[in-house]
Amino acid sequence: MKRYRNKKVENYILENLSNKEIRESFEKKLMEIRTENYYQIISEIKSIYIFEKILKLPIEGINIKTFKNKDVDFVINFDKKKIYCEVKGNQPIKSWQGGNILDGVYEIINRAIKRARDKFLESTCNILIIADENSIKIPLINNPLLYHNRIVESFLNLPENEKISAIMLLGGQYYKNLFDYAIFYNSNPQKILPKELKSILDGCKFNKND
Repeated sequence: MKRYRNKKVENYILENLSNKEIRESFEKKLMEIRTENYYQIISEIKSIYIFEKILKLPIEGINIKTFKNKDVDFVINFDKKKIYCEVKGNQPIKSWQGGNILDGVYEIINRAIKRARDKFLESTCNILIIADENSIKIPLINNPLLYHNRIVESFLNLPENEKISAIMLLGGQYYKNLFDYAIFYNSNPQKILPKELKSILDGCKFNKND
């Protein structure tokens, strides 16, 4: 499937990022990136926009090293405490062949977790952000089966995922869902998100009734 660049969204987010260094870094990436990786970069700057502009949480830096050759996409500063954030996009139409919609949702969540968890430190609070890059189907956060079947929690609460404090699932590429998100907390993480931060995240989340 051919994928197109959304210059309107791209320009809007870049123009509204406060940090000049971060903005210029992403402008450079977008000039150099191949089309098939474009929406990963858009998902990263969209995530930063949500934290900075909607949640009013300052970004401490991007591409922050964790250990060896691994890094996370960005770190936020909350009350002098660093919260590590990693964004994993997906291309749902290509991510599975056959099967029903529910199987596809399970695959998207599980694959994102497996790709991200080894980047996180055990000593920090960590948020995995899963971006819905699909531009032609209903966003995952609008799928009632996601909540009814507790799909995110079924993976997040496994012992091997205890480094992940929470999962944020972004809305899709529809304009009205562009900055929506659902948040899910690990019931037994190594590091629990601060209570005050959870309150901020809950105040703007899409899944208020979950």
